[in-house]
Amino acid sequence: MTCAAINDGDFVDPHIIAFAWIPTKVLGMAVSSCSSGGSTTEAQPSSGVTQQQATPSISATPKAICEPFLKSLPCGTYSSTGGTDNGQEIPWPANGAVQVRLDKIDNETYLTAVLPCGPLNTPVKINGTVLKADGEIALGASACIDPALNEQQTWALDLIKKGFQMSLIEGAFTWTNGLDTLRFASI
Repeated sequence: MTCAAINDGDFVDPHIIAFAWIPTKVLGMAVSSCSSGGSTTEAQPSSGVTQQQATPSISATPKAICEPFLKSLPCGTYSSTGGTDNGQEIPWPANGAVQVRLDKIDNETYLTAVLPCGPLNTPVKINGTVLKADGEIALGASACIDPALNEQQTWALDLIKKGFQMSLIEGAFTWTNGLDTLRFASI
């Protein structure tokens, strides 16, 4: 493995590194860290740029561990089977338009959801059977040209932001906030 040394203030060619918006100090730490834990030797290529030759090393990365929504449910991914908006049945969730999963990473629980217009991820707090977003909601890069899909995305995102009661109703895993519900089945 070869790592180029990048220091704070160095110019980083955006054509070489796709994430050029990352401050060079952070980027430098990330690039330099590819040699941490392994043995290194200095090499001087003809260009005059100092490079480090590193033996690959294994670094500890956080592992996502599947977390059940309710103690009575198996851990896994759930797909929407139906729902209500203000107490009225809505058809769009019936086709699996919303898929959800909980994971624990470094003692923090995260909700990952795929909504009609794209994915989201957010840390959550669970108090008994009430789940609520607890921090920034990261939305995946996507877009909804169709106004109906955009409305569905907004509705589902609002439900997640407000929080909801989780329960089993007639055998279906259900999220409820007031008269709004989403029903799920394990996939």
